[in-house]
Amino acid sequence: MFTTGRTPAYNDPEGDPAQSVKILDLPADGTLVFNSVDVVANQVMSITEINLGYLIFNPNLATTTLQSLTFNF
Repeated sequence: MFTTGRTPAYNDPEGDPAQSVKILDLPADGTLVFNSVDVVANQVMSITEINLGYLIFNPNLATTTLQSLTFNF
């Protein structure tokens, strides 16, 4: 399941659940793949598709750098 890991968690003023995310930047050391295609900056994908496992992070196994991503709901 997709979670933001943020405190406080995602909260919509109208109470609607998040429907999609927009990937703002890509990992510096590894790749993001969505439905077998490399993700590009500013790509939008639905939370449902993420929860179905279509979004995959492939780390560069030669490094131990902590990775982070920036995205918008």
